[in-house]
Amino acid sequence: MTRNLDKGTSLTELKRISSFDKKVEAVLIETNGGATSSFGNAVFLVVPGKKITQDDLKYAIFNADHYQKIDIKWQANKQLLISYNKARIFNYTNFWQSGEIDNWNYVVEITLKCLSSNGQLFEDDKHPMSN
Repeated sequence: MTRNLDKGTSLTELKRISSFDKKVEAVLIETNGGATSSFGNAVFLVVPGKKITQDDLKYAIFNADHYQKIDIKWQANKQLLISYNKARIFNYTNFWQSGEIDNWNYVVEITLKCLSSNGQLFEDDKHPMSN
């Protein structure tokens, strides 16, 4: 699903998966800021059915660009895995909770895992001023 937002930004929902107890959904979004910026990825934890809007971008538990093979997977109840091969990560938190679910007592642990055997960044990202 692609949703066009103001300021020329669009969001594309790539994946949405429910936790085992169905209390939370993990959502992987691709962002597109237009011709002068790269595509990005963001991951959110939300109450079931909540649609992600541009205003929600500040609540992402993970933000990255220059990415390859980003995925989300529930490992167990209240345990989410974000895996990737390459990514330039701007934001990541290892837990999430919400007042909308069990009055802040429902805590999700978030694990970040790099699957690449030769580093997390592309060569161009290691030397951005030489390109």
